[in-house]
Amino acid sequence: MRVRNAAAAAFSALALVVAFPTSATAVPGEFTYQYTAPDGTTAAGAFVEPEGGQCLNIPEAKDAESTQPAHSPYNKTPDGVFLYAEVDCADEGDPVKLTAGQKLGEDTKFRAVIVTTNP
Repeated sequence: MRVRNAAAAAFSALALVVAFPTSATAVPGEFTYQYTAPDGTTAAGAFVEPEGGQCLNIPEAKDAESTQPAHSPYNKTPDGVFLYAEVDCADEGDPVKLTAGQKLGEDTKFRAVIVTTNP
């Protein structure tokens, strides 16, 4: 009976580990950008403590048919950030990389980012 209980407990523990995978690591700081609002004005957006290693679509620029790409990125995190022209980080070419503390201008257009994480 003890073997069956021990096996059931082990199976339950394994099921919990599989059911609740660990989340991505939050990167301290923030990544800010500007975008064109629906009324045509320039507005600001940000990811505060973004998840590292995950493709993050810019919410205000994710619809390529009805929105313009985001621009003017500012990496206020201690890690690098890759900028992608397409949503879901689906670019065919190389992404633009921002180093920690780097800021680029209006001519830098993007729709998604990945914040790298230093091990």
